[in-house]
Amino acid sequence: MVCRQFFRKPGVKLISIIGAIAIGCFAIGIQNQASATLPTPEDRSALSSESIAYTEILDYGAALEELQRSLTFRGEPLNPRAVAALIPWLSDTLPGAIAVDLEGTVADTNQFGGEVYPLEEGRIFAEWTDAGDSKFVGYQPVGRLDNGVHVLRVWINTGGSGIFPFLMLVSFDLDTEIDNGYVRQRLVMTRRGEFALGGGYDGDITLSGNTLMLTPAPHGEASQTVQLE
Repeated sequence: MVCRQFFRKPGVKLISIIGAIAIGCFAIGIQNQASATLPTPEDRSALSSESIAYTEILDYGAALEELQRSLTFRGEPLNPRAVAALIPWLSDTLPGAIAVDLEGTVADTNQFGGEVYPLEEGRIFAEWTDAGDSKFVGYQPVGRLDNGVHVLRVWINTGGSGIFPFLMLVSFDLDTEIDNGYVRQRLVMTRRGEFALGGGYDGDITLSGNTLMLTPAPHGEASQTVQLE
């Protein structure tokens, strides 16, 4: 696997293998769905009934507590592709998607499919093939702020040798939606912020209370301090 070859070299720091960021926009692993068959209304109704039956046996409070404690959902790691879905293209000024319904991000779905596996130092990666290209994304937990926001180092490879490093801030919560006429509870991961770290960044990232500090700052300053509410 391409990702494992990069991140398992003995004696090499994780960040030292991250290449320089290529200039321009990049795509975040969108699966080719040209051959997919759209469900009929009858299929939608059946799928909705199955979804309702499934959600009735899920303890959402316990699932939220599990995510907050260990970044796992039903014992499995948070899918790295779900985290990457909250990062916009480098060419975009503002993000598009800012939240993900985590029940829809299990690794056997089309949009978030891939082989999810752990590496050293708490790193979790997902690897998949799209149009013949091997791609991967991964994250490593940095810590959790007092307000419940999780800080993650993230790496994105969209094919080829380019690896794009980020720092992501996410939170988890419960809310509801209307699903085919029924009220459905859902477990949501929300984007709370992002830093593009730049290739080769090897600074210190420290958390204290609700304060995040990067030393040095990703863009050359001596340090950068961010206070979250």
